[in-house]
Amino acid sequence: MAIDFSNYINTYKGSPVLQQQFPNMNDYLALFGYGQSTTPTPTPTPTPTPPTTGPINIIGQDLRSGAGSAGIPSVGSPETISAFNQAIDTRQNRLNNPGKIAQFAYDIGVPKQASYNEMLSRGMLGAKDMRATSGIPLGIGSMLARAMPDNYYDKMTLGDQIVTQSYMGYTDPNTNMANKDPFGINVRSAFGNYVEKAQEILDTLAEKKARNDGVLSNYDLAREKLYSDVVNKKKNVTADLALIQKAKDQERAAKDLAAQKSLATANRGFLNSQEAARMSAQEQGQRAAGMGGGSRQAKSGSQKAGGSGRTDGGWGWKDGGLVTMFKLKG
Repeated sequence: MAIDFSNYINTYKGSPVLQQQFPNMNDYLALFGYGQSTTPTPTPTPTPTPPTTGPINIIGQDLRSGAGSAGIPSVGSPETISAFNQAIDTRQNRLNNPGKIAQFAYDIGVPKQASYNEMLSRGMLGAKDMRATSGIPLGIGSMLARAMPDNYYDKMTLGDQIVTQSYMGYTDPNTNMANKDPFGINVRSAFGNYVEKAQEILDTLAEKKARNDGVLSNYDLAREKLYSDVVNKKKNVTADLALIQKAKDQERAAKDLAAQKSLATANRGFLNSQEAARMSAQEQGQRAAGMGGGSRQAKSGSQKAGGSGRTDGGWGWKDGGLVTMFKLKG
């Protein structure tokens, strides 16, 4: 009975994810038997293989399919790539939204791995991730760093750190080793740089493609897709860090300008208050001088009195009263 592949074809056409994983639609349909004969082929009688007495030559053999036969997805298979993407996404979600136990550990001082977004927000001049041993005194931390090298801390830029840790979180089911990618490459390494390794693989694939008239196997196409994403992510991270740094610098400049304006306003207010106090003191002195203090007024009055025939000395006193009563007789 012939198989109707129309549903599979429609699903492929409507799924960008499938199109990225299988640039050739026939490769995707082959998973469901497309292009294969529907007539059962009789199983041939196996020919006994003589026992091998010497070492087995594995050079040139495709060892990727061995794991799949044991129920474990083979290296670089669509299932492995899907599991890898899910693992790294889960890790980032956990870093952005730590559980109660993890948050309690961070609150009491356990070092926290910053997420992709948190590291990106630091800007180009932001701090790199540092070793937990960096705060140990007496040089012990540097001794441990030399004894246990880790390029993530020792040599990577902030951009390299961001890209590297964004691809961490997948454990290879074939080796049970953590922080591998779907093709068995170490994402986190003591001596390597994942971004640089990705570029090396792309260079090798480009040479291979040139030798084969632009044709690559599905396995190599999947590798080309992943490692192109890694290299492009580094470019995007570098650009984003520069833009975020620019925004930080502009914000800092705006705050500095506002502080300078505020200080200038305060200084003007202080100088104005000092000037007002000085003018007030001068004005008070002028007012006191204008009043004359009594003797001046008396003198002025006496001068007027001398010319007017007054006998009160200019004070305006009248004859009689207590003054007249107590006037001494000669």
